[in-house]
Order: sequence, then structure tokens, then C-alpha cells
Amino acid sequence: MTARSLRRHGWWLLAIGLIAPVVGSSAARPAQAFTDAELIDASISGIVFIDYDRDGRVDVGETDSELVRGRQVTVSSENREERARSDGEAEFSLSLPNLVAFDGVEAGLRIEVEPPAGHRPTNGLASIRHVRARDGDEIVVLFGFVPESRCPDDPVTLGDPSGRFPDGHPNSSSGKLWSACFVDGSSDSDIGAQDVLVATNFDNGEWAPPDESGFGGHLDVEHLATKQQMGAIWGLAYDEWDGVLFASAVIKRHADLGPEGVDGLYWRSSDAALSEIRSVGLDELSPPDAPSFGADPPDCPRLGDGSAYDYESWTFDQTALGERWDCRDLSLAGGGSESYDWWAFDRVGRAGIGDIDVTPAGDRLVVVNAQADSVFVYDITSIGPTVTGEAAPVYVTHHEVLVPECVRGATEAWGLDAIDAGSVYVGVTCTAEVSDSASDLISHVVRLDLVTGASDVVVTLSHDHPHGPGYVDDSLPDAGRFRPWTTLDTAGRPALPTLEDASMIRWLDFLEAYGWSNTFDQPQPLLSDIEIDPSDGSLALAIMDRFPMMTGVFNCDLDPSTGGCGYEFSAPPAGDYDGVEGDDPVSGYTSGIVAYVAGDLIRACNVRDDPEDPSFVIEGDRRCDPSAHSPAFDERVGGGPAGAYEWYWNDQAFTGPGVDNPHPEGSQGALYQPPRRDDIVYTALTPAETFGAGLSRDSHRDGSHVAAIQFFRTDFTASDGRGWKSAALGDVEGCVVPMEIGDHVWFDDRPDGRRDPDEPPLPGVSVALIEAASGITIATTLSDIAGRWSFTTADGLEPFTDYVLRFRVGSNVRIDDSRSFELVPTFFRVDGVRRDLDSDLVMPESNGLPLEMPVRTGAAGESDHSLDAGFARIGDVQGLTPDDLANGRAGPPWGILGILFGGFMLFAIIFVFVLRKFVW
Repeated sequence: MTARSLRRHGWWLLAIGLIAPVVGSSAARPAQAFTDAELIDASISGIVFIDYDRDGRVDVGETDSELVRGRQVTVSSENREERARSDGEAEFSLSLPNLVAFDGVEAGLRIEVEPPAGHRPTNGLASIRHVRARDGDEIVVLFGFVPESRCPDDPVTLGDPSGRFPDGHPNSSSGKLWSACFVDGSSDSDIGAQDVLVATNFDNGEWAPPDESGFGGHLDVEHLATKQQMGAIWGLAYDEWDGVLFASAVIKRHADLGPEGVDGLYWRSSDAALSEIRSVGLDELSPPDAPSFGADPPDCPRLGDGSAYDYESWTFDQTALGERWDCRDLSLAGGGSESYDWWAFDRVGRAGIGDIDVTPAGDRLVVVNAQADSVFVYDITSIGPTVTGEAAPVYVTHHEVLVPECVRGATEAWGLDAIDAGSVYVGVTCTAEVSDSASDLISHVVRLDLVTGASDVVVTLSHDHPHGPGYVDDSLPDAGRFRPWTTLDTAGRPALPTLEDASMIRWLDFLEAYGWSNTFDQPQPLLSDIEIDPSDGSLALAIMDRFPMMTGVFNCDLDPSTGGCGYEFSAPPAGDYDGVEGDDPVSGYTSGIVAYVAGDLIRACNVRDDPEDPSFVIEGDRRCDPSAHSPAFDERVGGGPAGAYEWYWNDQAFTGPGVDNPHPEGSQGALYQPPRRDDIVYTALTPAETFGAGLSRDSHRDGSHVAAIQFFRTDFTASDGRGWKSAALGDVEGCVVPMEIGDHVWFDDRPDGRRDPDEPPLPGVSVALIEAASGITIATTLSDIAGRWSFTTADGLEPFTDYVLRFRVGSNVRIDDSRSFELVPTFFRVDGVRRDLDSDLVMPESNGLPLEMPVRTGAAGESDHSLDAGFARIGDVQGLTPDDLANGRAGPPWGILGILFGGFMLFAIIFVFVLRKFVW
């Protein structure tokens, strides 16, 4: 530069020199020119839906709500932000040309949608998603939301130290379980056990009442309804969104119907504080051409003072009643322990109501008409959470359930599971009572369309397989095998089988132990309940043993001519059988009869590996191998369709011990599947203690036992009319509100403590869930390909609990050329950064370990998807402070360079002016 040019431009150079330090210090990192990157094209589409069943999939009826139409979806990339709204089908789409991919391959995108009011993201589907797009990618994302649940939790009456069970588990605020209970006797009687509907908290602990306790006397149960209010009930269904629990009448021998009779439907709030019960007879709701659920029984004649039944005047109408006794005798005294009840004997499983269920959206109640083998649908949208007023179900439609003809027996429908708003699974059993051959005992699972009535058999199960008896006592090898249904003798009258034909058990053993014998064991299968394994769409099938429903507990046989109420035995062999001299039974001895439960739990595997389009095979098929943990059962004590091995091998009393269990088939025929869990709840004989009934939970994966909740333990004679080891429980229903914590592990390339759309995920990072109080590791997981991790209630996550999340970046985690030991936590919760986009992992003070994040969970259902962990190169974050971030993004020292450059220019200008004065 010449002296003249210096003089000409001197003032400009002075201005540059003064400005340069300011500009340099304010620019933390210049924006990278997009022209240096390769531009790619991609597109985004998806669906916003209400995920009523929490399965993460879009099912029929889940896009019908106005809440998911017109939702704004925002897609952010490094160079722009685009928006769209879901249309009338709850779908959205965006074309994204010219996305910046700095590495020339992938562009980072952040996709988010605002949840509808009163809804939360469903587990596994957060409302903000980070994805990586390559050129030409057509990315599909689903945004599922669930309404606020009315599932009750933590009632003050349970688990309190001053309550009935002070030594029991603390309350679980994650859900509730309800069960129907059977008690003998007239519904007018207030003697003996009264509960027909109880509830308990869903909990992982094993609860068992102490010895000699009464029904719920020392156990955490809520008493929700008595036999005066509902009578005998079996089916239970729950509308979680309105908090309404439905129960339906059932025909069980010795147990009276409620005020609505054989077609009775009852409902009440699941809030224990709202105790009003409402009811209706379903036949009243049906159009004239709809089939009936069955006629109510007439009461048998009584003596003039009403104190007892008038046996002498009983009539037998062979024409009108199909050669069956035409009245029902149910005692008013002693808990109803003495009754013949011929009317119910043959109708068990054939008439009245079978299983019931609510569709996932909670707007339809589906009911099996067991008499007509049909499915009825009712609109229940008018029934609100307070269960007051005159609101009642409204009949919508009904469909006959069609299966291959049962030419050698009757067709009996019972089991039910609502798949979605438009279809259900129905269980139908062929009884083989005409051929009297077990080879004709077959059950079908039918998929039924609730709109068109079209049906398709999806599973067929033969019951001619090894199966354990209700009680093992030197049984013959096939003593427990399922038998054809039996009800009537050759004259058309109700008839029990002979003791020898029924049990094939050395009943003299009972004489030796107790001085009498009364055990029957003739299992008769009924496919009574169906649930879907949420992990893969396989089915769990509950098989009810019908025979205990027909016999009762230490109650009368069918022949009053003996002069007593019980089964008459011939004289036993000589000898003392109970150790008490002089009280051994003699010829003509009578004793009440009982049939032990011998149900089953069977798996139908989905072999198509697609929950939305399943194809099923029964366990024992080469594609559905039983659990490798199953012991080898011989035919004396158990088995299943696979022979000696079973999938759910622990469905036995006391949850063990293996092949030596005296009650090897303890399932009572009802199921509840908690959402997003790997275990199944089922009604069970003595799940934790002998002489009682309750609920068991077993793993879907290996059949192992998870937990047991026993409702009662009674003395040997069950004099208060409870179910003892026989048919003690009806259906089981529940609600569990899953919660989840997560979300992402990513590489903070800037680094600035904020996850930007273009910053890549870190897959393979180990995350451990540790209970803060005890230091025990509850669960561990790895971040997936998108860098996402999560823990849910299925992992043991509990509400209102303090945890520590421990992160470990293993040697398998790399970013470009950076190795794992070079990655450290980025800046912690930077001011001005959204909580769902910042990093919540604190940099350790020394040694780099452990990398821990404290977290406290909220109430059930309050998921937290904001727990992100950002990592950066150690050289990029060491020595920087929050002030550095406040002044701009970290990066090359442009401020310092600007100051030096400006100083140099200022020195040059001064030098020019000096030269001008003294030289030129």
C-alpha cells in the first residue's frame, strides 16, 4: 500500500480497527454456510390418535375423536421449521426439500405435537421425537395420547397401620384389582359370608392372610357389594375413563341370583366412596326378536310357616322344563350350606350371562349371551363416574357366534376379550356330551366383527391332552384329564357321576385323615376368558373347570332320599381312619360333596410376529415351545397340549413346588392383563396358603411366579358358605396406570446444553434405575438407535419414589474419531433452554464417575419424557462457564482474535499518521 493510499483510506482503517474487537467478541461461532453441506430431500407423515389400550398402535376407533383432528405438528431442522395439521382422518404429512445434512448423509429432525387437553403421551410415544433422515426417506411417526384415567389408587381404608392388616404391604398407587366371590345361600340370608365383589391394590408383594382369618378380616380388601345387592356374579368389566365397574349375574349351584335375576347387569363407581349400585335386566333392553338370556327359576314350595322347604309337594314337570327339576331350593340359614338346587345343576355354563368386557374407548359394553351363544353390544356413554340418575345401557346390536358344528355335543360360548372398537375374541367350547369321548372336546377362539357379525375361527384347541387333577392322591395316570360334559341321567334327571367314576382318587385317604370322604374330581373344560399378551399379540386362554360350579363346597348331592344332605357311602374297610376311636363312618354314612378346582392356563403363540395381523398356534407346536423352565409333569400330576411340559407351568397351588404339588392345576378360569406388562393375573386356588382362593401373577416369558394375593383362608368345613378350594371366585378385572421416565442420550456437538435437530443420538449407552433409599438397582437398559431409553412400571418403577439414574458410556459408544473416555456430560440445564431439550446430567466433580441423575417420580400416569443426557468432547466443555454460554455458543475464540486483529489495525493507522507527519 502506498503512502497516498494509506492517507486516502486511513479513516476507514481506523473505523475497522475500532469495530473489529466488538464484532469479534460478540460472535461466538459464525454460522456455517449451508452451501458447504449437501442438501437432501425427505418427507414426514404420521397419525395422531387416542391410544386407549396403551399398545402404541393405531387400532379401530382410536382416530375417531375430534381431539386428534386439527392438531398442529411442528418439524424443525437445522435450516428451517415447518408446520402442518392433522386432517379429518387424524393424519398429517409434510414434504421437506433441501434439508441440510452437514455430513452429507443425514439431516436431523425434531418432530413435536401438542397433546390434546386432558391427555398424556402414551408410554413409548412421547410428544417430541428426534429422527435422522437420509435423501429420499419417507418417515412415518405416530403420536399416541391417553385420557386421564379414573383408576382408583391408594384408598385410605387400605394399608393404613390402623387398618385390618397392619403388617401388610404398603399401598400401591399404581392400580386396582377387582374380583367376584361366590358364597352359598339365599340372597335374603345375612348369615355367613356376604361379599360378592371385593377389591385390592395392585402390588408386587405376596400377600397372604394369617391362619384362621375370615374373609378379608386381616387382608387388604375393599368390600364393594354383598349377595343382597348383586347375588352370584361372574363377569366383570371396567370403563377406566369414566371409572365405572360392571358386573353380571351367573348361574352357580347353591349361590343365589341377585335382584335382577338370571339376566342381571349391575354397575357402580370404582371410587369406594361412591357406593351406589344400579342395575337392569338385560332382557328388558333387548328388542322383541332378540334371544333371551334365560328364565328366572321358581322358588321351591315351603311349609306353611316358611321355615323350610316342603319336600313332599315338589313337582316334576317333564314337558315344560325338559325333564329337569322345576324349582330352586336355597337355604335361609347357616350361610346356605344345605341345598339341593337341581335347577342350577345342568344350567351351569349353558344359560344366563357369560363373560363381559368394555371396548377400549369405554363407550360400548360387550356381553356374551350363554344361552343363545350370541354377543350383545350396549352403548354405555350415558353412564357417568358418579353412577347416579336413570342412565342405563342402551341396546345396539347382537350377533350369533358361528363355529364349526359340534356334531357330538353342544356349543357353549363364554369367554370374551374386546380387541378394539370393532371386534372381539369369543371363546366357544364343544362339550362332547353326546359322544362321551374326550377326543371331541374342542374349544375355538372366534374373532367377531361387532358391526357386520362376520366371524372367523383363529384358534382351535383340543382338550384331549395330559392334565392334572384337582387333588393328587395316588391318582391313576389320567385321573385329571378333561372329561365330556355330564349333567343328566338316562331318565333326564340331574345326576352326579359315581364317586369312583368321577374322581379316580383313593378317597379312603380322606377317611383316614378326616373321618369322611367327599371329593369329586371330574374336570369339564369351558374356554372362559381370553387376554392378549401386549408384547407380541399372543393369547392367554383361561379354561374354567365347570364341575366345581355344579357341585359346590361340602353341600348336598342330588338325592334327598337318603334322609340327609350329602353323598351316601358304603361301609369302609375295617380300621381306624382318623386316629380318633369310635367315630369312623359306617354303612349309610353321608357327607357333603366338594369338587376341587382343576382349570388350566394355555398359550396360543402369535407366529406371524405382527400383533396387528396375528396367526396363532397352540403351545406344543414347534413354533410355540413351552417354557424351558417347566418341570416335566407325568400324567398323574399335570401336563398340557405339549405333553409333559407347560408354558404357564406355575399355575398350581402355593405357586409350587413343581411336580409334587397336591393341586397341580389351580387356575379358576379368569384373567386380567395389565397394560404393557410381561405377566398375567388369574384367579387361583390357594395361591399362597391352603384352604382359600385369590389371585396369582405369572410371567408370560417363562411361566415363573411373580406374586400372589390370597383373599381368604378358612377352616376345613367352610361352614360360612365360601368357596374353599372349589369354585370360589368369578372374574378378575383391574386397572393399572403405567408411568414412564426417559428420554434421550445425544452428542452435543456445539456444545451448548441444548439438543438441536442436527445433533446425533448416542446409541448403546447403559442406563441403570437405582432406588435412592436402598441403593438397589431395579432395572437396566441401553439407549436405542435413536438414543432413546425409558423405564416403566413393568420395570418396577413406582409413583412418588426417589431414584438415581446412572449412565455409563461404554467402549462401544463412539462419535466420529472420539472414543468413549473422551465423552463427558455437557452443560447442565442451561438457562433459556426448554426443559424437554436441555441436558439433565451433571458433570461429576472428580474422576469422571459416576454419572448420575436424581429423579423423583410423580403420581401414577405422570410420565416424564424430559430426562435427557447430553454428552460432548471433554476438550469442548472443560474450562467453559455458564457466562460463556450466555455470551454465545462455545467454539473458536473469535473474540480474542477480533481484539488482536483490531489492535493490529489500530496500530497500523496510528503508524500511518505518524509517518505522514514526520516522513511525508
